[in-house]
Amino acid sequence: MGVDIDIHLCGTGGMSELAAEYADASATTTYHGYVSEAKKVELMSKSWLQLVPSRWESFGLVVLEASAAGTPVVASDIVGLSETVKDGVNGVRVAKEEMIEACHKILTDEAYREELSRSAMEYARQYSWDNTAAEIQSLITEAEQCC
Repeated sequence: MGVDIDIHLCGTGGMSELAAEYADASATTTYHGYVSEAKKVELMSKSWLQLVPSRWESFGLVVLEASAAGTPVVASDIVGLSETVKDGVNGVRVAKEEMIEACHKILTDEAYREELSRSAMEYARQYSWDNTAAEIQSLITEAEQCC
């Protein structure tokens, strides 16, 4: 069963030229290049999923941004994304051979997509600046008490 989708490619870097060429040849793909923070949030909040087919990531901030917007993520099953992509919570980590099937499930199963969207927003809340500051303060207090 086919799914009609619009693809939005954002960002700059080594793949920019290829992304622009692909978008030029496709009626359903838009290459935005660099986008402002406001535009990024707008695009993420309107998206049904975000694809992160990375070969390498150190952390996966883009995953948390998508999660905060309620956008489920289909990501490469790599170590750098294991901290931010929680299978069945804010998306799925899969081998590259399984990405199309994972995207198809999210795009066609509305109940699954809505559950991932809801739980993604809930998951992203733990990464607030307030929580981070509290954790750092706790570490400082612990270090002060030990020495």
